[in-house]
Amino acid sequence: PGQVALFASTRTEHANLRAAMEYSLTEPGQESAGLHMASSLWIYWIAGGLPREGAVWLERALACNEEPSAQRAEALWAASLLSIYGGNPSQTAVDETITMMEECRSLASQLGDPALLAHATYLWGFTQLRGDDPVQGFFVLGEGIELERALGESNPHLRFAQFMLTIAATLGNLVDMVLTVGEECRAACRDRGDQWLQSWIVLFLGIFAVLQDRRADAGSHLREVVRLKQPFHELLGIGTAVEFLAWCAVADGDASRGARLFGASTVFLKPLGLDFEHFTRHGEWSDQRDHGVVVRQAKDAMGERAYRLAHQSGAQLSQDEAVACALGEETETGVTQAGTEEPARLTQREEQIAELLAEGLSNKEIAERLVIAQRTAETHVANILTKLDCTSRSQVAVWVTRHR
Repeated sequence: PGQVALFASTRTEHANLRAAMEYSLTEPGQESAGLHMASSLWIYWIAGGLPREGAVWLERALACNEEPSAQRAEALWAASLLSIYGGNPSQTAVDETITMMEECRSLASQLGDPALLAHATYLWGFTQLRGDDPVQGFFVLGEGIELERALGESNPHLRFAQFMLTIAATLGNLVDMVLTVGEECRAACRDRGDQWLQSWIVLFLGIFAVLQDRRADAGSHLREVVRLKQPFHELLGIGTAVEFLAWCAVADGDASRGARLFGASTVFLKPLGLDFEHFTRHGEWSDQRDHGVVVRQAKDAMGERAYRLAHQSGAQLSQDEAVACALGEETETGVTQAGTEEPARLTQREEQIAELLAEGLSNKEIAERLVIAQRTAETHVANILTKLDCTSRSQVAVWVTRHR
């Protein structure tokens, strides 16, 4: 309970955390403190959208603390989790993570620490799902869950392990397991006030509903994810939810909204260096449904150029605007929600320039395209913003898409 406030306060101390870790990893005799701090912050690195920074601190800390210890085992666990976070690690990263987890399990056994052994077991199993023996990984993940359950139902790692099993079951199209394990975990998170983990569980329940063509359930789940994750500003989770809301829109016959949502998802994923266009697919669904298939459906429905413009209009949104778009809470510029006002009227030249703005051209590029002075282009753009009551070029792009 109180996660949102805790994350907010931690974020305000971020610079101090960096300074403390830098001191610990450079001051002789303080290395173990840096190791403990970097690994203890694993949930902050993830929920704060900082997995790469966390991975760098852990790599440095592990290099300074090579002696076997419980703290090293905990850091190996945290580093492994950050390595596979994002869902699309390279095979090299998977192999390195498996090696770290094997060392982590070995240390936990040597230390006789049942909690650490349970944590290492379920994460090793989840990592192995991308390794040479995914079937073994699935069973080891289940073994880890039982070890966590033996530590007590209030154990938060039990819920995190169940979340990982829900991911695996979703990819494997194991309907009963997704619904039973996922719903059990979701209910436990609600009871504990664990909003962050609850948002992840609901995300995969939503994705599973998308893959099963239960679009009403999927849309409800995915919008709930956006609301739950928004206070944490967790880019990966929000971006993934918006991506699958785009799938729902295309399946419902609204290709224009789907294209715009695809663009809006990049607002969250690009800062992480991620996108669904280059996402390696795994599991039962990998040869049936993917980002590329849905994009082609949208393009077939509306045409390449219209798709590109709609996608661009979503990609140019701010994060707050993209959230509003995903939740269907946007207010159209120049038109009231009831649609009672007269639409804004642009001259023919202004409409032409608005189209170029929607393509993402700068004032200079517009002037070159239309063979006019840059100052003239700037005047037209200013008039367009005034007439449409817009404060940004991205809002003009939205107007162009709607107007068309």
